[in-house]
Amino acid sequence: MMNFRSIHIVTIALLLATIVSAQDVGSKRGVSAVIASSLNSVADFEPVRLQLTISNDSMKPSISFRRSDLMREKCVIAAGPDRKGKWTAGSKPEIDFDITLTPGESFSTTMDVKVPGGIAPDGAPAMLQWVGVAALAGVRSNEIPVNLRKSTNPIATIETTEGFIVLELLPERAPNHVVNFMTLAEKGFYDGLKWHRIVRDFVVQTGCPKGDGTGDPGYRIPAEFNALPFTKGVVGMARGGDKDSGGSQWFICVADARSLDNEYTAFARVLEGQAVADRISMLPQKGGSEEPAVDARVKRVSVSPPPEWVRPPLRRVGDPESRPAESKPAKENGK
Repeated sequence: MMNFRSIHIVTIALLLATIVSAQDVGSKRGVSAVIASSLNSVADFEPVRLQLTISNDSMKPSISFRRSDLMREKCVIAAGPDRKGKWTAGSKPEIDFDITLTPGESFSTTMDVKVPGGIAPDGAPAMLQWVGVAALAGVRSNEIPVNLRKSTNPIATIETTEGFIVLELLPERAPNHVVNFMTLAEKGFYDGLKWHRIVRDFVVQTGCPKGDGTGDPGYRIPAEFNALPFTKGVVGMARGGDKDSGGSQWFICVADARSLDNEYTAFARVLEGQAVADRISMLPQKGGSEEPAVDARVKRVSVSPPPEWVRPPLRRVGDPESRPAESKPAKENGK
């Protein structure tokens, strides 16, 4: 029969074995995980784009894991204020491969996850956390808050060299312009294009495939002048002297520009990232021009329509169903 001293010794031995075992597993795994999002909020129907970084914090190579281990169906959990969580619906890697990190090395990847409904009440953020599986089981990232906005309009996320800009598209104001913008964005038309025109206290403009303000998508669309005033943050379609000459070039107002009212088609407004547009407008200009002296570009445009939104067909100038705009033509050639 064991006495108290023997039992105490056995208990300590078991605890030490447990600690050593945990440390051994940790040293074999030797990785940490960090997630981040470039946006503070998304529409409740939009995916959240996360950047996940896996780092080897040990003094020896990490165990080998697959890229798919980082982006499985059950890798990101969302929780509300009550801490009750649900798995998000995530994107899968297009290419899968083995990863082994040397000491101090990191690997980063991006993923789009859809937060399930009912996680957080209106106005409250959802907390997102990445959870390791397979070879990375037991590894957890930090938690980040993401606010979910209620919206019934399509959303466009503009990734630029200066940061992110989020637009709410306004089909109730200019349905054809919204469809045109979404169609071009989905084709990747805007990806990589310059901010070719910047005017301080006025607008920043992009969307020209030639990069000089003379390009278009190969067609034009009829104007949809409306009552939305061109105040700071409103987005409009650029055009020439003909009121129905818009195509792909668009601008963001970085100050109130009421002289544009009823002369240009307003079709969106900035929800997040107005400071980015303002920063672009303050970039140095090439001497005697409105062209930036630095390489400022739209890197990527992604659009997300709400599930209940019915997308009308795109109307181009010359189509039988197109109608002329009910407004007077502009007084000048371009803005």
